[in-house]
Amino acid sequence: MNDEYPIAEGYKIAGFLFAALALPGGIWLLYLATRSTFGGLVFFLFLGLVLIFLSIFFYRQGRLLRITVDDYTLEARDAFSTKSIPLKEIDGYRCGEKQAFYIVAKNGGQTLKIAETVARRKDLIRWIKEKYSDVDERARKAEERNMLEDHRFGSTGAERKANLQRVVRIAGISFIAGVGLLIWTAVYPRPFGLLTTLLLLAPLVGGYFVWHFNGLMRLSARKSSPYPSVTLAIVMPVAALVIAMVLGYDLYSFPSSAWQLLAGAALVLTFAALAAFHEAISAEKRKALVVVCIFVVSAAYSYGLLTFSNCYYDRSAAQVWHVAVTGKRTSHGKSTSYYLELSPWGKYAEGKEIGVSRTFYEAVNDQDTLKVFLRKGKWGIPWYRVVRQDN
Repeated sequence: MNDEYPIAEGYKIAGFLFAALALPGGIWLLYLATRSTFGGLVFFLFLGLVLIFLSIFFYRQGRLLRITVDDYTLEARDAFSTKSIPLKEIDGYRCGEKQAFYIVAKNGGQTLKIAETVARRKDLIRWIKEKYSDVDERARKAEERNMLEDHRFGSTGAERKANLQRVVRIAGISFIAGVGLLIWTAVYPRPFGLLTTLLLLAPLVGGYFVWHFNGLMRLSARKSSPYPSVTLAIVMPVAALVIAMVLGYDLYSFPSSAWQLLAGAALVLTFAALAAFHEAISAEKRKALVVVCIFVVSAAYSYGLLTFSNCYYDRSAAQVWHVAVTGKRTSHGKSTSYYLELSPWGKYAEGKEIGVSRTFYEAVNDQDTLKVFLRKGKWGIPWYRVVRQDN
């Protein structure tokens, strides 16, 4: 066999066209750099060098990119490098995200990527799949066989297989629930008390599953592992909880006592999770990273719990300010955000900009008067709410 897979003609032409446009553009930017002040010099110099490098890269990629297969070797060449692997040293292939495809060498050798831009890529991948096996699928089946022989997960093989299937279903349902809570929070977070209660309960339920199944449910999911994971089902509600608190309550200050409460709650939750997830953590390859992630999630959960309980259950008397709207603006990105500029009040001697809903934004005009209600907070974390004068 002696076959060659060069860059596809369409990608080649597009690359050459980009190179032809980028090179003079980069040279022009270098010229502008010589006629600019220091700030402009740095900007134009950097941008010009980037365009020139990209021009060279795409030109060389169009000329040199190819994959060659003969009776002994598979070779991959691109703009600046050439990698090869003997056919007898290929262990298999791995499918990545967004149609990425990799050749995996035996004994942890180098991995070759089959570029998405080569011609007849499907034919090459088909030949590789016929000749070699999926290393992730192979590892998953081997790990599943070991798992079905582990007496921690059941007294018989049939019972262990049934338990695995049950855990997979639970992980799937938990993931759907996590996505649903995140969408609920983003689209219409009402009724707020019920939503927040569910956001606080969901991570605890997910953590219970990890503890209850004694290592059968893991903290991370891998293609090469049959063990399901509820990590996203825990993380998504926690992320939604933080978003709900940031959008739902405006904190006037965060005193040192609040930081102490937050740190204490985060540490307690972290140590509780480490004790409950001992079996799952012991199976992870990057245990230190897992511990750090557990602390971060615990801190975020503690912030949400502390803020919600401080504000939602606050029954203190409010201090009221009457403030004027001194300006309005919108910010356009992936979504539109609405802001009001308020006249000075409280500690904001120069006024305060606040984010509001679209409905609130459209209901007020410049120089309208609003009311600000400042409360002490159940845990001593003062917070405020802005309402229209007629409310």
